[in-house]
Amino acid sequence: MPTKLARHHAATQRRAQDSAQLVLRGIGLNAALAVVKFAGGIFGHTYALIADGAESMLDILSSSLVWAGFRVASKPPDADHPYGHGKAEPLAALAVALFIFLMAGWIAVHAVHEIITPHQGPAWWTLVVLAGVIITKAW
Repeated sequence: MPTKLARHHAATQRRAQDSAQLVLRGIGLNAALAVVKFAGGIFGHTYALIADGAESMLDILSSSLVWAGFRVASKPPDADHPYGHGKAEPLAALAVALFIFLMAGWIAVHAVHEIITPHQGPAWWTLVVLAGVIITKAW
């Protein structure tokens, strides 16, 4: 039984480390996209791009929480956690869900404000920015 448990923990650790590397790449991509979206939204007068930039920031935050969960889950068993630290992953997922709800509320409040406040229409080139974002995300 201890050998089987040790193999399980080794596989969990390997999976968590591989996943953490993928998450870090996603954080880098979302950081670049957030900058482009916020700049396009502010200079192009379109709240949709600003909200999309906020979504990219949420992706960075949630990815950071997931990355931390993977890092903790990859720790080997110790005296306080004889079965390992695998429960860190669902706890990170719960934190991500809470942040998503908070961000959705923030976007909703600002969207209503933008609807009732007259403002300038978006610049034509914001469509080019949106097309670039879509292509990047699809890639």
